[in-house]
Amino acid sequence: MKQWMGEEAWELLGKEFYGRLGISVGDQPYIVPVNYVLDGKKIYIHSANKGRKLDAIRANPKVCFEVSEPEKLVKGEKPCQFGVRYWSVLAFGDAAVVEDPEEKLSALELLGRKYGGDDIPCTIGPEDVPRVTVVKVSIKEISGKRNVDNRNQG
Repeated sequence: MKQWMGEEAWELLGKEFYGRLGISVGDQPYIVPVNYVLDGKKIYIHSANKGRKLDAIRANPKVCFEVSEPEKLVKGEKPCQFGVRYWSVLAFGDAAVVEDPEEKLSALELLGRKYGGDDIPCTIGPEDVPRVTVVKVSIKEISGKRNVDNRNQG
């Protein structure tokens, strides 16, 4: 049974380890896995200073961002009866390269805390800011769904 998520979609988007950024490169769709952090209704992604992803975002800022996780495989008597229990979240919005050095440093610190945790102190300084590019996705729409077992079935 499919269930649509409300606030839970934001929670899952915030906690997932990595996501997939969907962009357009000319007339070709392009999906790239990225490390990210959610800050309010913005997603921050760190990137190299050059590349296909940045060229595409500058040409067309409309993006889609996806996170998902399979929970279990449900087998049937025939392959066509198999299914997967999962959750997924899609966020749609506009992407832009962060130009403001303070916002960029703040995003890098958030990324450092997310991926370094308490074990690795975040020691990003102003001298580190030019070494990477930070992309901000301003979320305009979010949806999520979960395919779950019926409550009467184990």
